[in-house]
Amino acid sequence: MSKSRQWEAKEIEIAVTLKREGEKHTKILEALKANGYERTDRALGQFLFKYSQKVPQDPWDYNSYGEIAYRKPKILVYDIETTDLDAGFGEMLMFGYQWWDEDTPKIIKINDFDGWKKGHYNDRDYRLCEAVHGVICEADVLIGHFSTRFDHPFIQTRMLKHGLPPIPDTTQIDTWRIAKRQLKFRSNRLGIIADSLGCKQRKDKVEPAVWRMAKGHDEEAIGVIAEYCLQDIRTQKSVTEKLLPVAKEVVNLNLFTDGDHHRCMCGSWRVVRDGEIFTKVNAYERYKCLSCGRWSRGRKTTTKSKVERKAK
Repeated sequence: MSKSRQWEAKEIEIAVTLKREGEKHTKILEALKANGYERTDRALGQFLFKYSQKVPQDPWDYNSYGEIAYRKPKILVYDIETTDLDAGFGEMLMFGYQWWDEDTPKIIKINDFDGWKKGHYNDRDYRLCEAVHGVICEADVLIGHFSTRFDHPFIQTRMLKHGLPPIPDTTQIDTWRIAKRQLKFRSNRLGIIADSLGCKQRKDKVEPAVWRMAKGHDEEAIGVIAEYCLQDIRTQKSVTEKLLPVAKEVVNLNLFTDGDHHRCMCGSWRVVRDGEIFTKVNAYERYKCLSCGRWSRGRKTTTKSKVERKAK
């Protein structure tokens, strides 16, 4: 039986979930004991009171935040396939994407538009670029692999070439940069990372001959590449989920929250305070997410002000 004063993540989840369901302390204590945790009624009461002061009253429910005003960010996972690495010479064949909260990726292809082959050969991806512009402008955050070095600049170049408005300088999460700067794989290619981390989704392979045919605008080959691109999106999302708990260069979702309650980068309210983080001049609350395991720093400093120190 665990008798330590520090509450573990598992027993916190049991206690808070049962309390939210309206169970009495007796039932909660029985459930804790059945899972190997022994607490007194007084200890449970003190914990639940302190915990209620730290998080919203409905911490597990994404649809009910009480007094917390929250605008859920629109996070877009994306990938492109092109005919060349040079956006001044090549063109975009397709744009695969998936909104983070959705289950199925989508794709827009160069041949989805009527008469795409009839115009000037330099303008064949014009309407594709128009559609891509509309999708990207909706996003608050973009997620890709090597996207800050290739995908985003390539799309921006095609926009300018066609005389279209530039795409916004949206906050990006580039898993290639996370892998290169913070981790140590034998290669930072998306497929290698997915294999190394045991992701459920893995990259597909396409024969070089199919790529050559697709670059020549063979519609059957473009269809094969489209399936490859869709699988890339699935793999990208799977890899991102693995890397986010350790990623440093990511958007802070607390910026979307109007309130004092802390929120994890992964979007979960299921955070518990666990110690402090010390900088050169201040100390801050440290939190651990019960959903993804990520550690984060709170907004509030725990360093006493000069006024408080002088009062003593």
